[in-house]
Parts: sequence; C-alpha cells; structure tokens
Amino acid sequence: MMKSILKMNTMAWLCMLTMVISCSQDHDVQHSYQESVAVANRGESSLSFIDATNNSLTKTLLIPGSEPMYVVYVAQTDKLYVGDRAQSQIHQIDPQMMEVERSISVGKGVFHMWANGTGTQLWVSADIDNAISVVDLTDFTLMRTIPLGIKPHDVFVSQDGTKAYVSVFTQNLTLPDSVYLFNAQHFTKEKAQAVGRDPHLFHLNLTDRLLVASQSGQVFALDDGDLTISTMTSLPGAHGLFATPSQDQLVIASITENKLYLVKSASLAFDGPILTTAVTTPHNVAINAAGNKVFVTHSGAMANEVTFYNLNHNELSEEGRLQTGLNPFGIAYFKRLLKP
Repeated sequence: MMKSILKMNTMAWLCMLTMVISCSQDHDVQHSYQESVAVANRGESSLSFIDATNNSLTKTLLIPGSEPMYVVYVAQTDKLYVGDRAQSQIHQIDPQMMEVERSISVGKGVFHMWANGTGTQLWVSADIDNAISVVDLTDFTLMRTIPLGIKPHDVFVSQDGTKAYVSVFTQNLTLPDSVYLFNAQHFTKEKAQAVGRDPHLFHLNLTDRLLVASQSGQVFALDDGDLTISTMTSLPGAHGLFATPSQDQLVIASITENKLYLVKSASLAFDGPILTTAVTTPHNVAINAAGNKVFVTHSGAMANEVTFYNLNHNELSEEGRLQTGLNPFGIAYFKRLLKP
C-alpha cells in the first residue's frame, strides 16, 4: 500500500514537473523580437525598414510630400517618430505595421531630434524658426516652443529626462559654434560652451559626460552639468557619433575623410585601426543592442546606400551594404518584443 502511494506521488510530481517545463518552453517560444533599422530617405519621401539580423530590406514606407530627416524609436510608447522638414511635422509610426498612425505640426526647419529615456519628451530642432519644439509623447501634442534667437542644429536629451543639450551655429564663421544646456523640466537655458564648428552630440549617462563631434576636426568631452571641457582630441571631419551599449567606446564617422573611427569614450584615444568606408560620405551611425554591429548612412543628393559593420572588441570590419532610397540621412536601430 505504501509503495503504491509513493509511486503515485512520484508520478504526480513528474507530471507536474513536465507541465512546468512545457509551460516554460511555451513561454519562451512566445517571446520573439523584432530587430530593425529605420532609415530616413531625405531625397525620396520615404523610410526604409531593414532587418537588422540579415541586412535585408523589409519595407519601404512612402510619406507623400515629406522630407524625412531623423528617426527616433521610443520603447515606452513602442513608436517611431520621424521628423519631416518639408511639411514641418513629426510623424508617429507603428513599428510593427510600419505605417504612419498620426502626425503633428512643429516648428519650421525640422532637423535633428532626440527623445529622453523616460519616453515623455521629444526635442526637435527647428532651424528656420530658430527654435526648439518639445513634443509631449504621452499624448503626442506640442507642449512647448523654445525660441533661441540663433540657428539650432543637433539636440540630445539625457536618459533621466532632466537635461537637454542643443548645438547652435554662430553666424560669424570665424568663431566657434556652441552647445547650450537646458533644464528639460523648466525649459530654461542654464549653460553655454564654445566648441568646434558644426557640432554633433551624444550624452553618456553612465559617466555624466557630453561628447561633441565637430566637423571642423575636434572631439570634445564636456561635463554634463556645467559644460566644462575635460578632454579634446583631433579627428578630421568628425560628424555622426554613437556609443556602444556599455558606453566604453564610440563609433565616429568622418564625413569628409570617408572613415570610421573607434574611440575610447573615457580618454578619446583611438581604440583600433581606422576603417576607410567602401561608400563615400559616411554620415550617421547606429549600433545594435548587442554592441557588435554598426549601421551607417551615406548621404548625398544621389546617394542611396547603407553599410553594415561587425564590431569585435576594438576592430570594425565591413559586413555588407544595401540600397535604400535617395539621400539616406537619419538612422535608428530598435529592438522590440513582438506582440502576439
């Protein structure tokens, strides 16, 4: 009798264990991810969607009458946002269907843009109006226009959403351009720092540093609170830049020298061999979530290619290239959990 009971209990336990394993396996199967790259084709009123795992074109989305500039993915809203210079609009896109859902009007001269890490604000440079448009992403409305009185260019918002950085062009070409620091909660300008000409930005939240790549040939590291310069190095034609997920390395595109540089973010020292790109005019850069793949747009009126690179520790190697629409400009990598 006792042996029979033990046998029954053992069988019941094995049955339950099998169910748990089966459920766990079923649960894992349900978790599939979309890894994509969205490219804003400035000269063709379209977005190219690329499978980030195999470098194949997934879809081309036409946005009639548009001039797509930059594209940003926001995980909290699970939406893509595209800046449209021609129509002074921001388009909200469903990344799964790859279709425009709705649009809002912002300032004239839409250029660079960036969203904070909390998914609540999108800051948009409007260089014809000489202003910044701040979009509330919780209800997709224009929440604030910040007049600058000077032409803005690049913009970057901190991960915690407290700070926003805007690069501005000085009218006197003999003087350096500058970076402004804004309180992103009160929309007030707090600091300014002169840097090189044509500056582009990337904020490192893990080390509280703002990196500035100036096309005039310098890369600066600034304290993100008071904008004091801690480090500067020379890098000809420094333009688009992006940090690896660990933020210990930067990939910087030299738009004039047709090169990609790996740079240590702590010291700004070169971190590996310099790669000459097979396609001219490397412009903007994105890096995947694993930190082992780099995506680059190559811009120009007749340009139509994006290139892909493997990143292995301190070495970049070309993996492939793909034709997109005309003048591929802004680029964004995103990884998202697919909905059932």
